[in-house]
Amino acid sequence: MTYWIIGSDGKSYGPTDLATLSRWVSERRVLGTTPVARAQDGPWQDAALVPELATAFGQPAEADPQPAAARTA
Repeated sequence: MTYWIIGSDGKSYGPTDLATLSRWVSERRVLGTTPVARAQDGPWQDAALVPELATAFGQPAEADPQPAAARTA
């Protein structure tokens, strides 16, 4: 899968792969509020909301769909 971002200069960058995008997050070149899209023309969303980048922003990779009570039963 390829990704595009809109940089702080307002320019679109891409396509790039997930490994490069994750590296840009670690280098703080991509912030949680950086617009990211999987297609050159969007739709765009904040980088922190892209599931593939969740761990790069310190969030769980995937939410557990079961309620806690169901897991302990």
